[in-house]
Amino acid sequence: MKEEEKLRERVRRMTRILVTKYVEEFPEGSRAILKSIVSKRAEEVYDVDRLFSAYFIAEAALAASNKLLSAIDEARRDRLLYRQFQVVYDEVSWGPIDVARTIAVYPAGLHASMTYVPAFSSPELLLLGEIVSRSLETLDEVKGYVNKTFSEVKGSTQAAKGAGPLGGPDEDMSEGPVLEKLGEVMDELERIVDRLRAEAEGLERYQVPLSDEELMAEWERLSPYAPRWLSEAWNAYSWLEQLRKGIWVTQPPFRGGRYLLVMLAWRLYELYVAGIVLEALGELGYSVEKADANRFVLTRDNEAVELLLNSDMEGSRLLSVDSDKETARKARGRPDISLKDKNRERLLVIECKFSDDPNYLTAGRFKAMAYLYEYGAQLGALVFPELNSERRPYDDEDEGTRGLWRSLTKEGGLLCMSLRDGTGQALYLIRVDPAEGNDAEEAWEEAKRRVRKVLEGFLGPQSKPCTGQTAFEGTLGLIS
Repeated sequence: MKEEEKLRERVRRMTRILVTKYVEEFPEGSRAILKSIVSKRAEEVYDVDRLFSAYFIAEAALAASNKLLSAIDEARRDRLLYRQFQVVYDEVSWGPIDVARTIAVYPAGLHASMTYVPAFSSPELLLLGEIVSRSLETLDEVKGYVNKTFSEVKGSTQAAKGAGPLGGPDEDMSEGPVLEKLGEVMDELERIVDRLRAEAEGLERYQVPLSDEELMAEWERLSPYAPRWLSEAWNAYSWLEQLRKGIWVTQPPFRGGRYLLVMLAWRLYELYVAGIVLEALGELGYSVEKADANRFVLTRDNEAVELLLNSDMEGSRLLSVDSDKETARKARGRPDISLKDKNRERLLVIECKFSDDPNYLTAGRFKAMAYLYEYGAQLGALVFPELNSERRPYDDEDEGTRGLWRSLTKEGGLLCMSLRDGTGQALYLIRVDPAEGNDAEEAWEEAKRRVRKVLEGFLGPQSKPCTGQTAFEGTLGLIS
């Protein structure tokens, strides 16, 4: 399989597993996936699993709809307080007298005074009405796409179940729980959209419909001084407009292009590996007690472990930067995945690299070693899918990484390197390749088998790194 084809297959399988595993087993992980959507212009994008696309388009549309509802509520509160400075004609003066206008009306017993009065048709409110109206049109399109995908996938899944062992792809059999969750999201989205449509009826709009160019010009005119609710509404509208093009996955560098709403493949890979770690912990008897988008607390009997995603931790060796402790805190390393054994006060740090470039992987293994040193971790791991031996190494350290890869393939995808520090520290190289094997499930299970071996050694009564694996000792950069 060519390099580009393999990358596309990795992305397809990875999104396939992420939607089935995270949605079914780790609902909090769905929010982490949703947060990996970024606004970047990308030309080279990769297709994702269609159920993954439908589910997260529905989730993203639901999040945008809730933002629009909040914006309307805030705008109405502001409307009660909004005042416009203008001239008022009355027998009583309500503010500074406008002498020129008062002279004209004084014979009638009136004063012209300047004051603040309620303004129920502010430009911001008119723009909000236009934004919500357009968003509702887009939401109807998005719902149509999600409903169509839901029906097609449900039909193919039922056909596969009814056809027996050879009736369809094995992957289809895992879609049932996801379809159920997607149905729940669709019902919630329908409810929120109905409420949004009802709320929109009370919003004022421009008397003459605006073109896309005129709408953008109006936003650019008002945005420097826009209230928070208007900015939130505009962001939600922009988000929904991009959902019309679907959700795509891309890899840096970004060279511009027509795709604006994308997911970063390397971020999804980190979540893929985190899902493997969580499931392996479950097989070892741990269950999730607390969870949010980047933190999971798991317990087994009287034992507890904490899994963190992209988070700094206390215990960093970085004390200060030119005597500034706050700058040092912001400069702490943030391992992709950290696993704390709270009972034995041990730490495992994992660096994920969704790449096969020897130069990049060399940087990754030294970065993992830096985390080991900074946090005093007992174990570290570099996780990556493959090394492309045809790419030219940059220096001897890259050549050393190629040598490690050859040893890794001989040892079944798991290699442990002992460090000469006298405390039992070690660094693992672990192959986690979504494109390995015949299908996504097989690749997941094979990667989990390797990860579980590492966790068993780490969480045992006495941490025993490199047990059962070939161990290298010495200066890592010299291995070739």
